[in-house]
Amino acid sequence: MSTKLSLKAALARRDEIPAERHGLSTSHPFRLLISGAVLDRPIDVARFLKAHGLSLRKAHQILDRLVRGERVAVELNADDGARLVDDLSNLGVRGEVISTPQVDPREVRESLRLSQSEFAIHFGIGLDTIQNWEQKRYTPDASAQLLLNIIKAHSHTVDRVLTSSNRNPKLRLHMELQVRNHAWLVVATPSK
Repeated sequence: MSTKLSLKAALARRDEIPAERHGLSTSHPFRLLISGAVLDRPIDVARFLKAHGLSLRKAHQILDRLVRGERVAVELNADDGARLVDDLSNLGVRGEVISTPQVDPREVRESLRLSQSEFAIHFGIGLDTIQNWEQKRYTPDASAQLLLNIIKAHSHTVDRVLTSSNRNPKLRLHMELQVRNHAWLVVATPSK
């Protein structure tokens, strides 16, 4: 008598086995910005970071940066982001969940009272890219969503950044932002 299971029987049996036995986790990755210059319990913080998916070496590097007063971006596995932040707080580490901002490209453009072509020229984004976003053929990726949110909230600051190269005659930077293959390219050329 064979001890091999048929594929159908094996799949049925697999569904009966709890997720823990498969080594699968029901937790999700959460991106956080953490800070905390004074750590009373650094060993507990390192254990906490390790328990949530980081290597001990990476946890040690993060502790070193926290002690220097730096803010550190980390990705930790947990079931609940709010509980993760609370648990870190109990260890003396301030944490904030990083979320990808969702913004409507048309809303951003219209709030600035610009046409599609004016918006494309102003911010160095391809006209066809803007049209595709607004007609819902494509969705802006996370970095484009971030840029659109910054433009929406701080358009004057973005203008200063884009035109600041004209203020320094020794080094004139030509900055060109283009979306190609979902990546932002910044091209800088020194003046002659």
